[in-house]
Amino acid sequence: MKLKLIYPDLPFWRAETSRIALFLGDVEFENRWDFPLWPVSGS
Repeated sequence: MKLKLIYPDLPFWRAETSRIALFLGDVEFENRWDFPLWPVSGS
């Protein structure tokens, strides 16, 4: 099972701790951080 870590591109370190733990534990994961923080409205 491949994990998917989804986190907005914010100047915080919280997602980094998860990425480091997964990397050190040799757990395969998809790192996704490039989505917008707020959804774009259709209007």
